[in-house]
Amino acid sequence: MWYIGIDVHKKMCNACIKDREGNILRELKFPNKSTGTDKLLEPDTRHP
Repeated sequence: MWYIGIDVHKKMCNACIKDREGNILRELKFPNKSTGTDKLLEPDTRHP
């Protein structure tokens, strides 16, 4: 199970994805637009 936190601002968003133990798997910053949220859904090749 993963936990995702998203901090939404007017122009940008920050997101953090953690595993069950609280280890950070991914942190990202993206524009507050549909193209930015697509980045959140992209697979991360660093973590299977």
